[in-house]
Amino acid sequence: MLLDFATKKKDRFGAGETLLILATGPDGQAMPGLTPHAFYEFSKPSGKKDPFLAAAHVQAIGSDDEASG
Repeated sequence: MLLDFATKKKDRFGAGETLLILATGPDGQAMPGLTPHAFYEFSKPSGKKDPFLAAAHVQAIGSDDEASG
């Protein structure tokens, strides 16, 4: 699952805001068998990186939006 947020300062996801994702099927109903365990899967990265459960790249942070992490 990839979440890609706006990067323009006025449109960014900000402090105090929340995100709620409702996983439903094409009919709008809950997906049978979809449980939190379905998301417990390690990545299969290429190269020398270790597998991980989740990752985030946060950009434009710091007092002058010059940092990322």
